[in-house]
This record gives sequence, C-alpha cells and structure tokens, in this order.
Amino acid sequence: MTAANSTKKKRTGTHNIPTLDPADLQISDRKIFISYKQGESSSLAHQLYEFFLAFSQQHEKEFQPFLDTERVYAGEDWWNKICQEIRGRSHFISLISKEYLESVYCLEELHFANRCHSVIIPVRVDDMLMSDIELLLKNMSSQTGYGEQPNFHIIDCPTEQFEPTKLEEILRSSINRDANNFGGRKEIPFPRCPINPVDELKRIDEKLTKGQFENVDTLISNLRTISQFGIHREATTTLLNRLKIGRAEYLSYFQHVELDRIRRSLTAIETPYEEGIVTAARKLGVAAIYANRHDAADPVKTTISSTNTKQIYLMGVSLNNFEHALGEFHESWEKIRKLVESATNDSPPLKINILLAHPYSVASVLRSKSEDLDVPVNDRRLTNEVRHTAGRLKIMQEYLKNKEITSVTLEARLYTTAPIMFMLWTENVSFLQQYYFWDAHQAATMPILRFDADTELNSRYIHDQLKHHFESIWNHASVPLSDYLAGHKHGVDTALYQAGAVNVYTSNAEARERIIYLMRNAKRRVWLQGITLYSYFGKSEELTQTLIDLVEGQVEDEYSELKVDSSDSPNPPESSVERPDPLDIRVLLIDPDSLQAQYRAYREYLISQERVGKPPKSFNEYIQEGLHRKSRLWREAYNASIEIDELKQSTENPNFKYRIFDSAPYGFLLIVDDTALIEQYHYGSKPLTRGKNRFRQTILGKDMPKIEYGSDIPDIFLPDGVSGKGAAALNKVLADHFQFAWDMAREPDKSE
Repeated sequence: MTAANSTKKKRTGTHNIPTLDPADLQISDRKIFISYKQGESSSLAHQLYEFFLAFSQQHEKEFQPFLDTERVYAGEDWWNKICQEIRGRSHFISLISKEYLESVYCLEELHFANRCHSVIIPVRVDDMLMSDIELLLKNMSSQTGYGEQPNFHIIDCPTEQFEPTKLEEILRSSINRDANNFGGRKEIPFPRCPINPVDELKRIDEKLTKGQFENVDTLISNLRTISQFGIHREATTTLLNRLKIGRAEYLSYFQHVELDRIRRSLTAIETPYEEGIVTAARKLGVAAIYANRHDAADPVKTTISSTNTKQIYLMGVSLNNFEHALGEFHESWEKIRKLVESATNDSPPLKINILLAHPYSVASVLRSKSEDLDVPVNDRRLTNEVRHTAGRLKIMQEYLKNKEITSVTLEARLYTTAPIMFMLWTENVSFLQQYYFWDAHQAATMPILRFDADTELNSRYIHDQLKHHFESIWNHASVPLSDYLAGHKHGVDTALYQAGAVNVYTSNAEARERIIYLMRNAKRRVWLQGITLYSYFGKSEELTQTLIDLVEGQVEDEYSELKVDSSDSPNPPESSVERPDPLDIRVLLIDPDSLQAQYRAYREYLISQERVGKPPKSFNEYIQEGLHRKSRLWREAYNASIEIDELKQSTENPNFKYRIFDSAPYGFLLIVDDTALIEQYHYGSKPLTRGKNRFRQTILGKDMPKIEYGSDIPDIFLPDGVSGKGAAALNKVLADHFQFAWDMAREPDKSE
C-alpha cells in the first residue's frame, strides 16, 4: 500500500475465523493493543480489531483488543489514557508504515510498549523496506536496557486488507508468545506526551498572540525539544525572541539563560571565535553551512527540484540516506525517481550521474569494518546497502531503456577510490560533506557546505573544481553499475588481500630488488623453482652472488653498513637476521630433455622465426634435426647445472639440494620462510614490435606480474575476533605445491 493508492474499499461481512487445535486454546487471556497511524492504516486496524472480537466470541476467549478510534490528540488526559492501555496490555500489534514512522505518537507508543515488556508483533502494511523496520525495532529494543534483545518476526501484509492467512499468522503470533514481567508493569511511569513540532509551534504562537501566558518552564521545555528535531529553525527562533523580548518581565534569570542557549543552538553566532569561522568560510566561497543532514534536506530537495537543473552529479557511499524511507534525503530521492518515471521524450533534458562506493575496494572495506564488527566482508552493512541502492538505480535505468526515453538519462557507476565525501553538484549549486572512518554508524557527521555558481570568484572556483573531481573519478576510477550487478566485477583489492597477497610487481627490476631482500633476510628456508633459473646462475650478478652467499652461509645483515661500530661495547648488537644453521636451500630446474622443456623451447623457436620472417620447421623436424639441443633453454639449463655442481662441490653444504622435474613448467616460484612469490608461465607472446632487439631470440615469460603472498591476511578482511595471523593464505598452498614437486622430482644423472 502506497501513498498514491489511498482509496480503500470499505470492508464488511463476516470474518474468516481459523480453526485451531484444542491444544492451541489452552492459553491465558490475551490483552491486545493495536497501534496504527490514522488514515492509510485505519481500515486495516478496524479489520484486525473486529477479527479479535469475533475470535474471542467464537472460542469464548477474552482477547480484549483495544483500538483508539478517536485519535484526537487532546493533550495529557488523552495521552495518559493511551499509556494506561499500553501498560495494561500483554501484546502490542503495530501496523508499521511510512506514515507510522513519521508520527511522534506512534513511535512513542511503540517505545513505551518495549519498556513495558509487551510482546511486540510488527506488521508491515506498505512497501517500506523490511531492513528499515528491523533497524527501528532493534534500536528501540536496545534503548530499554533489558539486555539481550528479542528476534522480531515481521509479518508482511502490504495489501489493502488482511487475507485470512495473515490474520491467522497474527493470531498465532499472539498465542505462541507470552509477555514477560507482566505483573511488574504498574511501576513503569508514563512517558511525557510527545510533541508534534508543527502543532506545538502553532499552539505556542496562538497563546503568545492572545496573551494567554502559561507555565514558562513547560513552554521552554517544549521549545527545547522542538529545537532538537533540527527543523523549523526559523519559526522556533521567532517564538524564542517573542517570548524573551515580549515577556521578559515574567522570566527568571535562569529562564533567560536557557532561552539564550536554545537560540544559540539554532541560529546565533555570538563569540569572536565563531565569527572567525564565518569569515573564513566566506573567504573560501562557502554560501551556507548546515550542521547536519536534517538541516540540508530541504535545500538539497529544492536544488534537485529546480526547473533550472539540467545536470545532477550525486556521489556518496551507499546513498542510503537518499534511498531508505527513514533517510534525511529520501524526499530528494523520491524526486529523482519521479523525474525518471514521469519522463517523456518531450521532457526538458536532464542528465543524472550517480557514484556509489565500490564495497570491495580497500577503503570501503576499512570503512565498513569500523561500522560492523564480527561481520564478514560480504555481509557488512555497507555492502548490503550499496547492493540495494544499485538495484534500485538499475530499475530506473531499465525503465528509461524500455520506454526509449532519451531526454532524461541516468547513469551510475561504483568508484574504487577512498570514500572521502558526499557531493551533490548541479549547474547552479553544489553541496559537500566530508567523510571520516567512524566507529559507529550513528556517529556525529561533518557539516555540509554549500557553494553557489555565482559571480564570487572563490565560490565559483570550488564549485567548478567539484565537478572536475566527480568527472575524474567517473572517467578513471569507477566501474559501470551493470559490471557490478550483472558482471560481478569486484576489482582486485579485496580478493588479493583475502588471498594473502602483499605485493604485485610488473617491473622485473623492482621484483629483483624484492627477491634479493627476501633471500638475504631468510631465516629458515629458500626454495626456488623455475625453467633454468639462469638469472641465479650467471645472468644476474646480484642474484647469483646472493644465492652463493646463502649457500656459503656468508649473508650479512642488509643494514650492516649503516650500523655504528660497537666492537668496544660490552653487549654488541646482534644481527637482525637470526637463522638456524644451516639454511634449507632447494633448487628445482626443468629436465632440459623432457617433453615439456621441448614444447617450451619449440614455442620460443616459433616466435623467433616469425620475427625474422622465416618459415618454421615442424615439431618433429625440430627434434629430429637436433635443434632443441641448440636452443637457448637447453644451453642455459645445461650451464645452470654445471654452476650448481661447482657450487655444491666448493661449499660442501649438505643442505643445498638440487633436483630436476619433467612436469609442466607452471611458473617461477620462490619460497622464503612463510613468503611465496610466483610468476605464471605461459606460451603466449606480445605482439611483434620493431626495435633494436627485433631479431633477438625470444624468451617466454617476463610478461606476467610477479605476486607475493605473505602469511597474514589483514584483519579488516576478517570478522572481529578472527586473527589474520597465520590465516589460510595462498603462501601455504604454494609451499605445499613445491614440496610435492620436490618429492616427485629426481636428482640429475651425472652421466647425462
């Protein structure tokens, strides 16, 4: 049921009373309070009331339903009667709708029922989000301070009348649950009658106009409460001034002080420090400052609704404050939705671009981690909210596509940069709010700044730069909505970290520096697997020397040159590299005469022939004519084996071991202690390019990135209480792979 569908058919006739098992009827009497918002839900409330009366008569059970049919907000007497009924009832059925959540009276009824330990039976009667209802119920329940909160079962009935099955579900829910501490309710005091800001401001205005002055403390208390809503500031300030100036003789000193405090919280800027803030803001071109989103809600809505607006850039994290019914900017969201759904090809041109945070980027994961404890990444609030908003935007996009509307466009993308700001930009006005990593979703927010596209240089400059900021992220650091929803494009951040990846290298030179560092700081083991590993046995002087030093046991602390000579010290510092003696060093090379080595060498031969424009021989001809033994791979493997044998003989290190394998050469692998660095091998080749090395024999490899996996997974990618220390990262998988390959490999035959 929606606001647009408010015409109801009057429901008459008999009620379908369910037949219950006799065991279900062995219950004590139920006293039921039906809470609803007069208007949309009135007919549903009456249907439910009549149903319980009919059931009570048929089964001779006294359910005693109560329904406030008057709904005349007549002050304390009426409110005390409502509270008395709630306190005297065991069960509380709330017909929750968008209008229900906008009523201060309905919300206070629900809260008081929680305080009274009533059995809460929530029934959704319109199309508002279930998640919003769950959040409301959990928040209210937690505010009672009764410890562990119940799991609410929300009965879903967004129809014009209750179906018999729904009536039975509500009935069974009231039968199956007993109220707690029902006898101790008489001690629970009534809450104060809620204040409806609009009605109360109107009442105070009439009283002051007529000179009917009432209790000042009550009036000031009401004005203080209204000021805390964060709305109707101008009207509230006007009444404060009328009371302070026009009725000054009636006020005590402390009442004057309290009025000043309320007024300052609304509009006043009276201290030199605050004036300095305003001056600085004006110099920066800030047209307005809003303390919170409530205050900015109306200006934002006005901006979006303006007929002068032809372009809307909207950027946030999940934009749940727009999309959710309880959000401060929900009216602005509804305006955008109506602009889309009412669009025709004759509509004024309008371009809407929306950016949401990609929930799988590192920055978004960090933000959601600070909000949701003990929750995996995929189930955290931010992830779910982004998915929900993205789904709603997709519906709007499909609507425009199906209607073939071109005058109004709506595009949405997910950005992978850090979520640093909320931003709304139009040609004439822009709004900006800075984000930070809070520790609770309800933490204090930063103020919202407004910049106007006027003639003031600074304001115009910042306004234009905000557009540039949005478009830069849109063009260079975001993915289309469809790629995320349908294509499941999650990016690389989260997946790499969850796999334990700590470094990715596309530069061979940078990777080499990292490899040398890891090897020189090894404490337990250094395992190497590759094709020929010629870089470690002759080609690279640094890598070769590092490996020789490891085998000889002569690796020094990398930072030893920076240390101060402490030979005279009674306690000289120890080396930062503490390792067992000796270090476990293993080398795995491919058998150069194996079929897999022949395949790889033949592929390199094909590429080299293509580059010089010569026709290649077949694989059989390549082998039969002895070309394989002339290949670079075979020569380097042969030379590496000689270097290894010489190193083993010269060092006589029994913990330096060497084997050859004949399985598929999947990649280069380095295992150093609990770190694994891998480069995938392949048979592919980059497109032919002209240059000085055009006729040089091609070597496969060197094109894929080298990925390093560590032993720990960052805690932000795990639920709280689960340590990333030693988590199941891929380094263990790769080490296990090496061990198996080593076990299946063989020591080289000296006669070969």
